Amino acid sequence: SLGFLTNHLITDFRADLADVIAGREPLGACAPPPTASASADGEGRAGVHITLRMRLECQVVRAGEPEPATYEVLNEVVLDRGSSPYLTKLECWERGRLVTKVQADGVMLATTTGSTAYSVAAGGSMVHPNVPAILFTPICPHSLSFRPVVLPDYAELELRVAGDMRSTAFVCFDGKVRQELARG
Repeated sequence: SLGFLTNHLITDFRADLADVIAGREPLGACAPPPTASASADGEGRAGVHITLRMRLECQVVRAGEPEPATYEVLNEVVLDRGSSPYLTKLECWERGRLVTKVQADGVMLATTTGSTAYSVAAGGSMVHPNVPAILFTPICPHSLSFRPVVLPDYAELELRVAGDMRSTAFVCFDGKVRQELARG
């Protein structure tokens, strides 16, 4: 009931799609202002309405070599401690420069579409999907001074498992593909 994507029952998808395509459903708060949606004759536009959504392109690098698979993430990528009792020690780099080191249960990078899901549950901000941004949200950080950060969408981030971490970490892309990550 909270989020920027609309929930539909799969059993009703044909009727829902027909309503959207024919313009029979009001768009409510998601509709553009009346002046923007009016056609040349002053009538409101009917038919398909599209909102472009940002995605994160992610890749796992092991021993300095990128894996061939890339992941397009609509909501979030999460690095966490898995079943280990120890906090993760993660480094965040942006274009080769160290931004911060984090000791926490984990961190997540979320799109603005994903901001209303796991990120907001972990204390991150809700950000409208039209804002070009990446949300960097710590999960239960060890330091009270480490807060969520909103970064520009053009940031090229690298998250590394610190070499002195006591165990491995795990990465998960949109809650689907989960992999173990070694130190470094």
